[in-house]
Amino acid sequence: MAIVKALSIIPKGDKPTIITDSWYAIQGIIENLRKWEDEGWMKVQNADIFQKIACELDTRGGETYFQWVKGHLNNLRNDGAD
Repeated sequence: MAIVKALSIIPKGDKPTIITDSWYAIQGIIENLRKWEDEGWMKVQNADIFQKIACELDTRGGETYFQWVKGHLNNLRNDGAD
């Protein structure tokens, strides 16, 4: 949900980098999101969240980048998001 929230508050047209410790989220967005849409979200864990992410990405236009960080290593921003 943190990704959904971030995408909803970052101004449209910006080129944000979303930093997360969730490899599942990044992989789902980068590698599977469009395939899941095409397949009707069948058997996708957290499909409702990924659908919201897809909607946010579609409506914001431009580029959005995703970066993975290792969790629980005293990363102030990552710990704050948790």
